[in-house]
Order: sequence, then C-alpha cells, then structure tokens
Amino acid sequence: MTQGQRKKIVATERKNGVKGARHMGWIPAVVYGHGLKNQHIQVENKQFGVVLAEAGQSSLIDLEVAGAKKGDVNTVLIRDVQYHPVRGHILHVDFYQPRLDELITADVPIRFIGESPAVKDMGGVLVKALDELEMEALPVDLPRDIEVDISSLTNFELSIQVADLQLPPRVKIKHEPDDVVVLVQPPRSEEEISQLSEEVKEDVTAVE
Repeated sequence: MTQGQRKKIVATERKNGVKGARHMGWIPAVVYGHGLKNQHIQVENKQFGVVLAEAGQSSLIDLEVAGAKKGDVNTVLIRDVQYHPVRGHILHVDFYQPRLDELITADVPIRFIGESPAVKDMGGVLVKALDELEMEALPVDLPRDIEVDISSLTNFELSIQVADLQLPPRVKIKHEPDDVVVLVQPPRSEEEISQLSEEVKEDVTAVE
C-alpha cells in the first residue's frame, strides 16, 4: 500500500475517559512513538473496523486528530488491538508512529488461498503451522499480508515451507527456510478414532 493509497482515520481527543468514550460509541485509543508525546484519543468504531480490515496491523495508515494543526497527520501502525474476552468487540487500540527511515520488526499475517486437492479429494486435514510471519523492514515496505496458495498440496507428503513463499523485496524474514507453513495430514483411520474414544472414556471414568 503506497503513501497515496494509505487508509486514513480521523480521531478526536479523549475528554470523557475510557468509560465515557465507550458509552458514546467510540473506541478509546492512544497514539505514541517517534517524535510524539503519548496522546489519549478516541476513534469511531465503524471507521476503525473498516481500516483494520483493509490495512491490517502491518500497513502504515494516516491518523489525523481533529482539532490539531492543519496538515498535522501522523503516519502510524495499528500496534495493538484489545478485544472483549466474551463479546468480542474492540476495547482499546494502540497507534504507533515509527521512524520511517529505521527498520522495524512486525508480525505479518498469512492469507491462505486456493483449495488443496489432498483435503478436497482425499479427506485430509489442513494443518496451518504458521498463521503469521515475523519480518523486518522499513515501515513503508511492510506488506499487509503474505498470500499462500495451498492448491499445490496434492498429497500428504507435500508441505509449503518458508523457502517456498513469494516475499516482497526489501523484507527480511525472521524464520528458517525449512520452517513448515502449512501441510495436509491424512484422515484418521477407524482404528485411531476407536482408540481415541476409548481414551476419552477412560479419562471420564478416572474423574468419576
């Protein structure tokens, strides 16, 4: 996502505390980082949800705080999102402004696409050994996600490793080349399922 394509969020200063912000339908947030003093702000729930879905937590976004000096826009990453443990809605957000000329480390999510013949035709079970990749790059070079096509998994002997991934330029990955990203395990036999049932029954009996 280039600078011209960056998503933008307009926030306001938080004046009524965390509970007050949530009561009014806002998400409490804080912005901090290079050249900034910690600032307590709030963002509109729906707008933030759209930006998070489209930019993710490894793409730079523009954050403007309403009432600030004209043209004073912070270039930030969504550093941390806290969710309610039961209801699942967003409780708090951290925005971090990095130095654009210094390398940073971030976890970039993996997006699996396609369909594995070993799953579709052979009844296998898809096992995602990694769901994100630790990467080092300049902030502007961090990708939103890494796409992994699982249609090459045609049997149970194949796997996709880190070395097989198509990575963007100017990005250093913090994993070993032979680390497995995804594979397909064969379905359990009737004998294995029967043994698992017996083990569960034994555990229940032991508890009683």
